[in-house]
Amino acid sequence: MSFSRKCWQYIDDYLRNSSLHGLSYVGDSTLSFAERFCWLLCFIGAASFAGYWVSLIYIRQVPVTITENPTPVFVSDIPFPTVTVCNVNRVKRSAAHRMLNETNHSITKDMLKDFCRSNFVSITAANATTGSFPSVDINHFFSQIGHSCSDMVMRCFWKSEEIDCKKWMNPTITQEGLCCTFNLMPSSYILRYRSNSDRLKYTYPIIVEEWDQERGFSRNPILESIPWRSEGAGVFFGLSLILNANLSEYYCGFRKSSGFKVILNNPLELVGYSRQIPLQRETWMEIEAFVKETDKDTRSIPFGNRLCYFNSERYLRFFRMYSRRNCITECRSNRTLLKCDCTPYFLPKNSKTRICEPSDMDCVSKTREDGTNQEMCDCLSGCFEISYGAVCHYGLLRKDTAENISGDVPIDYFIENGAVLHLYYPSIMLKKYIRKEIYGFSEFLSNTGGFLGLFLGCSILSLVELVYYLSLKLICSMIRTRNEDTIYPFVN
Repeated sequence: MSFSRKCWQYIDDYLRNSSLHGLSYVGDSTLSFAERFCWLLCFIGAASFAGYWVSLIYIRQVPVTITENPTPVFVSDIPFPTVTVCNVNRVKRSAAHRMLNETNHSITKDMLKDFCRSNFVSITAANATTGSFPSVDINHFFSQIGHSCSDMVMRCFWKSEEIDCKKWMNPTITQEGLCCTFNLMPSSYILRYRSNSDRLKYTYPIIVEEWDQERGFSRNPILESIPWRSEGAGVFFGLSLILNANLSEYYCGFRKSSGFKVILNNPLELVGYSRQIPLQRETWMEIEAFVKETDKDTRSIPFGNRLCYFNSERYLRFFRMYSRRNCITECRSNRTLLKCDCTPYFLPKNSKTRICEPSDMDCVSKTREDGTNQEMCDCLSGCFEISYGAVCHYGLLRKDTAENISGDVPIDYFIENGAVLHLYYPSIMLKKYIRKEIYGFSEFLSNTGGFLGLFLGCSILSLVELVYYLSLKLICSMIRTRNEDTIYPFVN
């Protein structure tokens, strides 16, 4: 018997005995050729449809999803946000006049003029002055022209107890100039390099805890430690600030208005959510915390499909902890350094990086307008992130309220220059969102098996059967055929 004939017999045997639907009719020799061919076409069509749907499942599968965790998080489990208060007025009038009239340092005067004219981010080359920022102490410059914490924050209340603002409110340099910050983590916990603000007078009257978003607080945390945590909801468990705008000192600002800018951010980040706080008003700021975590079983999923980074997966040059905001901030710093050979004073940098001068601001402005996108920065969300927002409610500052909180300040002055700000959680429980795997191998296998069973009647045993015919049965058949073809000599 020829080899090709043996192969056809072998294939015919598989078709007649296969558990796959339709193949037994294809191999049935009692049927006509037309019937067998019709069944072959039906089988090929069913196999094609099954392959098409299985490929769609594989291509369109979303391995993870973000859903609300049924177990809420309590406000005491996360830090109270870092609160930064900035006066809309960047430069005090008395400081500006003193600097312009008495200072012989032309560079300092140029810096003051450019700061008022452009806020150091949008100056054009035609209006740029020349100077050398490295020869000027940036910290000293902003400390001289800005509103100090003692001038801006009159009284502070934390959990309804008055605290010493001088110890608890720390000066910090932001894009807005000199600001005051509550619940500020030391820069050594945020940055890998020493920041420009390190030489400012920081005060940390209590223990600083090594908290991060992935590990959270320790099992036996100290409540009276930075970052601070609230223990309940409402104004009683929040932060209240009595603010003084000092309108007579207004000289220049980015906006032609009065009041304050309040920024809420994660204690391990430098930027965050901001709102304008008007004067002559009492403002209630209800803090919204957005807590996201990720099931650690998703580590095996590539971050391109997971769409988030664990802290150990994405190294940042300046920041110790990965978050989307930190990544974007660092990307902006790196892109500005690459294009302009300098970095603005308010962005992270190392000690050898040149601070942008007024003559660089055209390049800085253009780089900022180009923006930062995902392709440039590769800034996915952090797998564990806490961000903050707020809903504000405003009320007219009543005279009797002002009398109770103004202290030694004349009541008429306070009503005109003052503002009251309350920051608190509206609820003791917060929503928590979890990123978890919803489409793993078991889900893909079950869906694939469903389509293959529906169209072909295929199961795991059908695959075992095919392997059997291609391996064990084929080998045994070849051995049997060889034995049959062997010619033995005649024996008496």
